Amino acid sequence: MWRLNTGFLLFLIILLCPEDGQGKSNGEIRLQDGDTQYQGRVEIYHSGEWRRVCEEGWGLNEAKVACKQLGNEDAHVAKISYSPRGTGSFWLSDLNCTGTEEGLYNCSSPGWGNVSSACDTGDYDDAGVICKTPSDGVLRLINTSNAYEGRLEIFLAGRWGRVCDYGWRLTSADVACKQLGFTGAHTPVVNTSPRGTGFFWIQNIDCQGSETSLADCSHDGVGEINSRFCVETSSNDAGVLCKGPNDGEVRLTGGNQYQGRVEIFYAGSWGIVCKVYWYTYEGQVLCRQLGFSGALQSWSDFVSRTGPRVMLDEIYCDGTESRLDNCSHGVIGYPNSFGCTGAYPHEIRAWCEAPDDGQLRLLDGNGYNSGRVEIKFAGEWRRVCDDGWGINDTAVVCRQLGYSGYVRSVRN
Repeated sequence: MWRLNTGFLLFLIILLCPEDGQGKSNGEIRLQDGDTQYQGRVEIYHSGEWRRVCEEGWGLNEAKVACKQLGNEDAHVAKISYSPRGTGSFWLSDLNCTGTEEGLYNCSSPGWGNVSSACDTGDYDDAGVICKTPSDGVLRLINTSNAYEGRLEIFLAGRWGRVCDYGWRLTSADVACKQLGFTGAHTPVVNTSPRGTGFFWIQNIDCQGSETSLADCSHDGVGEINSRFCVETSSNDAGVLCKGPNDGEVRLTGGNQYQGRVEIFYAGSWGIVCKVYWYTYEGQVLCRQLGFSGALQSWSDFVSRTGPRVMLDEIYCDGTESRLDNCSHGVIGYPNSFGCTGAYPHEIRAWCEAPDDGQLRLLDGNGYNSGRVEIKFAGEWRRVCDDGWGINDTAVVCRQLGYSGYVRSVRN
């Protein structure tokens, strides 16, 4: 279990427990038979066992996702026909990644164990990668079931080493999470389980909060640490629970910023939105939530491949909602409608209206008719400063957005 520096111990322990008694999570990957720890053939863990990944459909996007999942910066090469060849059966083949996924388990595929006969007969071999060697000071998260939490390791002098939890606190965890690309930390984590193996690189870290790298913070020095605080105790690995997306956030994947497959975030993971008959109102609400003025087109698409789990179904909007999860819907995470419970659900795709310069939008309000004002200029959304802001400005904004007037003007 994980001991957290917070009063919400029971709730977070439930979320952070591994999926089996061996401390492994479904979808975890490893590299085997490589000359270094940054290359090898890919194996993936599911239902209590490690199995191979077939090279059929394997390319650079899949290799990039694998390297990112392993905590490395990127992939140099996607290796096919990796030698020496693995033994045993395959878990996956014909993976199709966009390159933006958090792990191979988020990519679409024919499904666990549903591999082509060409893989089983030996026409295809093992998928492999050569990942880029990390730079000094790079961090990664280990033993994690999602991209936002885990045990910390730091890369120095050509090797990964553990981070000791002696002196570990929220300010330092916040710096670590920001270095990893998140907005900050929910909480620092100590006494991570399962414990790491190998040596500690760094201990007694004291960050002020303005540092861009954990290595820039004050600490007891870099080296193979053998102090009693880190070695002679049974609880000594530092970890983090970083701030990920908020429940109910939506995104478009597999396309560009204006179009793609609709996914929604809930309880630590992304999943698809499913509905057989998708109507105009749902598309308009979705695109407005993403900050666009509306939807050019949105539709339900039957797919013959497995992908992320169905997170939301039975959605009915009247068009006035500011968020998709404000619409009537089924139980989140438990699809129960026609076309959404089988192996090949109907996923939703959307094409939102790209705004022109001078267009306005409202963000972070209590509804679709209130919020912070942003304006489109030179291809990007920018904030509007409240210096000199008054009721006349508010009236113009509300009229431009299609309202008859305003209720009140807000600053700060």
